[in-house]
This record gives sequence, structure tokens and C-alpha cells, in this order.
Amino acid sequence: MADTNRKNTETQATSKDKPNSSTDSINLDDIKLNMPSSTINASSSSIELSNRFAIDFSSPIPALDMPTATAYEVNDKTSPREFYALACDPASYPRCDILDKIKSIKNKGLLALHDYAFIYSPIHNAKTLVMIYEKPLGGRVVADIDNHIDRFAEAELIDNQIPIWVSALEELSTIGVFHRYVNPTNLYYIGKDKKRIVLGDCVSSPVGANQPSLCETIENLMCSKEGKGRGSNFDDIYSLGATIAYLLLGVNPINQNFGHFTILDEKIKRGSYNAIIGKSTIPL
Repeated sequence: MADTNRKNTETQATSKDKPNSSTDSINLDDIKLNMPSSTINASSSSIELSNRFAIDFSSPIPALDMPTATAYEVNDKTSPREFYALACDPASYPRCDILDKIKSIKNKGLLALHDYAFIYSPIHNAKTLVMIYEKPLGGRVVADIDNHIDRFAEAELIDNQIPIWVSALEELSTIGVFHRYVNPTNLYYIGKDKKRIVLGDCVSSPVGANQPSLCETIENLMCSKEGKGRGSNFDDIYSLGATIAYLLLGVNPINQNFGHFTILDEKIKRGSYNAIIGKSTIPL
């Protein structure tokens, strides 16, 4: 009799521990329809964020994609200003801990983050981080790290661009954040007149995970992609210096056929400056 009662008790306990399919199980459709931060329009693949930004997942912007995030058109219901969305790959590891700090910054040298939320993405069929950025109307400065571009004049960089980039990095540093994705492909012309260039997103990927070898210190090149720590001012200034060298030369100064470990070896043997600049001549 005691054994029977014990079995009944164990059965009841087990049934309590199991999720009830009607109440405890997770239903993806419920997630889609009950997220407080967004509204879904299934017919148009559109999601509205904060009752303001309508993200159109049927209109990607490949020219503004990041390594682990896809760009989409956004319609702002409250103003004629132009914005775009970056939807992170659900399998990636964005820097969620710095989102509020980045959003708080309004610096002329940094692409402005206006809003963000963890919402359902119909493209990924999953919940993911989506960020709303000011749209750079002049596009990317450099589409690919191995592209050739028209050289920037020394005076243009020194007088108009470098000061605002340094200002942005300094402001990030004062709030305990390091950009860690300063490189030629993450620079944008904010206006159609292409006069002001800003540093782009630094949230969508782990710290320095997708940074080109050109722009990484020897120490960081020796780390695994996702194991580079939180970064430092030195890392950002090094990356900025390598980026400036690229813009002055109009080309990646490191042989594009060199692999990661070859570049590391060159920087160790010759020093970063000689490995990056080589026989090229740039203003000092």
C-alpha cells in the first residue's frame, strides 16, 4: 500500500514538472503577436517599432549590411528624416551591454542609434536584435577592404574628418565603451553632399570579431575572433591610424593575397608601420 501511494505521489510530482501544452509551451505565433515593443503587419512583412519606425523586411539594403546584420528600409511616421534598420543574425552575439550607452551619444563623428528592440524577424523566423540608425544618404565610403578608391587629400582628412572621428572615440571612452570596428568599410557619408564622414555601427558583432587584419594590433591578431576582450583606446587609435593610411593611399596597403597569419607574421617581423605602409609614401 505504501509503495502504491509513493508511486502515485511521484506520478503527480512528475506531471506537475512537465509543461502543460495549453499554457506553458512556447508558441511562436504568440511571440509574434504579443511582443510589447512591436506590431506586425503580416501582409507587408512590416514591423512597427515604438509606434514610430515601420521596418520593411521586404526591402533589404545590401549596401548597408554588416557582417552579422542585414539592413532594411524604414519609414519614420513622425518626421521626413531617413533611417534604416540593422537586424542581427539570431546566431550572432551582438554587444547588447552597450546599447543604451551608444543610444545616448549624439556625436557628429558617429552614426546615430535612435532606437532598438528584440523583435520577431520574419526573415529569420526568430526573435532578434533590430537597431534603428540614421541613414547615411551618401552611402559607404569603401564597399570592400580590397577596393581601390580615389585618394583623400591630406588637408581634407586633417581639417574635416579626423577631428570628429577622434571626438567620437573620446566620447565613447568617457562612458567606458570602445568602438572596436573602426575600418575603411565602416565609414559613411552622412549626407548626399558627401562632406561629413561618420564611424558606423559597433554593436552588431562581438568586440573586433570581424575587424580586417589591416586594422588589428598584433595582440588582437593572435586572439580568436570572439575572444578579444572588451578593447581599449589603443585598439581604436591603432585601427583609426590604419584606416587613415588606407584613405590616403586609396588602397589596402597590405597585399590582399596575404592571409590572416601572413599579416600577423609581417607585423611581428617588420613592425606594424612598416608592414602596413611598406614602401608607400604618405604625409607624416
